[in-house]
Amino acid sequence: MTLRAFPLAYASDFEAVASFWELLGFRRHVQLPPDGEPGYVGLTRDGAGELAITHERWAADRHGLSSGSGPRFEM
Repeated sequence: MTLRAFPLAYASDFEAVASFWELLGFRRHVQLPPDGEPGYVGLTRDGAGELAITHERWAADRHGLSSGSGPRFEM
């Protein structure tokens, strides 16, 4: 079994943050919802690095969780 961990960052300007990582060579391999405006994207680079970006409302909309006022990341 292969273990993996990847950071998940919450962003208010979701598209700007996702586009920043794409400029660094990451590519989108997962988008939710699959059609329309995404609230979550999974990004990968060369099969070695992986991260996800979600809109800051994602945790509240999907899981009823509130976000704090500081930087928001998950592992």
